[in-house]
Amino acid sequence: QDSDSSRSSWISRNTNLSSFVYATPFTKGEEPSVERGVDVLDQCKRKTFLTVKTPFPCCKTSQEIIEKKHILLNPLETAIEDVASAADKLSDTLDAIPISVK
Repeated sequence: QDSDSSRSSWISRNTNLSSFVYATPFTKGEEPSVERGVDVLDQCKRKTFLTVKTPFPCCKTSQEIIEKKHILLNPLETAIEDVASAADKLSDTLDAIPISVK
């Protein structure tokens, strides 16, 4: 993956991509119930990294995956990532001109 600094324009950051990531939240231990809810100490996240053979954008609707790896985040790492994401969104909103009040 290229760093954002070397891929400065929107086009260069959003074309010729071959690596993708998605996260799947899950709870460890017993299934959450309506009465009990989900405890923060049980919330984990599985991040999946995919590398495809043909860079995006591509005319094919499905592409061959050449590499797939998983990273499991424990509850503390999940919470840190969620707080960092919220802080980034807040910072982006405050840096916007004009400032959005939504």
